[in-house]
Amino acid sequence: VHLVFFKNIECPCVNGKQLLDNLDDLCEQAKHSLPYVTDGTVIEVINDKVKSYMSHNERHNHWQIAKKSVGEIADVRVQGVEWAVGRNKITPVLLLEPTWLSGALIKRVTAHHAGNVKSLGLGEGALISITRSGEIIPKIIGAIESVAPSIPTHCPCCNQPVQWVNDAITCTFEGCSERQVSAIEYHFAVLKADLFGRQTVRRMVANGYTSLSSVYSITYEQLLSVSYTHLT
Repeated sequence: VHLVFFKNIECPCVNGKQLLDNLDDLCEQAKHSLPYVTDGTVIEVINDKVKSYMSHNERHNHWQIAKKSVGEIADVRVQGVEWAVGRNKITPVLLLEPTWLSGALIKRVTAHHAGNVKSLGLGEGALISITRSGEIIPKIIGAIESVAPSIPTHCPCCNQPVQWVNDAITCTFEGCSERQVSAIEYHFAVLKADLFGRQTVRRMVANGYTSLSSVYSITYEQLLSVSYTHLT
């Protein structure tokens, strides 16, 4: 990781008319002058009096704005859909033909929720356009060729009926093991606690530690025993 402070980056300085007349060219100039991958350009007022007049809110400076850019785009076929059971929804993940994009081999991309699958017609055989958001995270831009989507009516984990909640489907069974795993994993992720990855938490749930209270009551010896239990 190479930390670069914004104030240390050399940037073109122009007046308002030059900015509006040459915005795209200036953004390209700023992008290609850096030895780092970027996903956009920050445009900033540098006159202190104007900055003071424009002020800020709780989240943003009004004298700064980001102009995002779309990176490299690829059209790729969907080979299948996996449905991942989470604590609040069942998330569709598209399995893709392995495709090189912005220097990385992309094999999977999230479709976020069942509503996307339904509205875009996503499924095996569909042709979609993808990019890498921020040159990092694979992201669906849209569908070029749609298919008739297949959306689960029962949970892929416990086989209990699912229900629609807005655009998402969710498992209705509180005792679903993957829902329990997701809830415990999410809790420790929020706490930024180590050693509670998904496979470890799956072992805990498989050994009867299905709630936060039971996990917090686990002893060191029990934790070691669970950690070395192989899932089948």
